[in-house]
Amino acid sequence: MEKESKLELKKKLFDLLNKEALKRGSFTLSSGKQSGYYLDGRVITLSPQGAYLAASIILDMISSRNLDAAGGPTLGADPIVGALAALSYLNNRPI
Repeated sequence: MEKESKLELKKKLFDLLNKEALKRGSFTLSSGKQSGYYLDGRVITLSPQGAYLAASIILDMISSRNLDAAGGPTLGADPIVGALAALSYLNNRPI
């Protein structure tokens, strides 16, 4: 796989979010408020391409820091952390 630039990765993720995760319509949010749109990020982070793009962008963001772990609230962060762990290993910088 050819290495893509940061900008290319971000554009692909943005396009994927717009195409697959952003829904327009009438939605009742968990707060009870109404919204004209809903972004379901799980659609992206649970897809092979989306997980790769998100992990690549995050790995690039944290690569200059001396980190040995990454995480977040369970369920939402789990697919991202899994992809990040695998990608960091492939880049000889496991976290």
